[in-house]
Amino acid sequence: MNITIPSIISLRKPIILRMTGKKYKKRIYSGPGTLLADAFFLIRNAGTVFFGRIQHALCERLILTVTEVNACRYYSFFHSRTALLSGINSEEAAMLLNDVFDRSPQQEIPVLLYAQHWAEAEGVPEKQVREKFIKGYGEKKSAYIEYVLMSTRMANLLGNSFDYVLFRSLSDKRRKND
Repeated sequence: MNITIPSIISLRKPIILRMTGKKYKKRIYSGPGTLLADAFFLIRNAGTVFFGRIQHALCERLILTVTEVNACRYYSFFHSRTALLSGINSEEAAMLLNDVFDRSPQQEIPVLLYAQHWAEAEGVPEKQVREKFIKGYGEKKSAYIEYVLMSTRMANLLGNSFDYVLFRSLSDKRRKND
């Protein structure tokens, strides 16, 4: 099963903002186009959920890896707890949220590195990297993993976009009070 990547993904520019001083620097949706592209991806590829199932612990590791790149505080909080329920110890979960894979099972490190690359590339990994990933994990399992990555990305960016609205409203109130 091939995953269909919407053409808009390759056209979008990542919006990376960080919250320091008066600037908000987290990854957010820059507009409705990228949000809709991600949503359509999930809808179009919803069938992959029924194919290449993976272990719950690996799923949580993937989620924490993507969440670390996107810096979503909501997913960091929630999935660090669900990771514990899946059998991941708190030390490994903390390390995954700090971009360190030393405590993860050796056989899962390649897929975690792929997830990190995928997230840093805004869901559009380098062609050769993706081809090697699919060759190593097979079509069905790769499709399922990329579905997990995209759903995590979407949730992360929605959470960060919500935080951006809060940040802007608080910044506006501070300016009015000054």
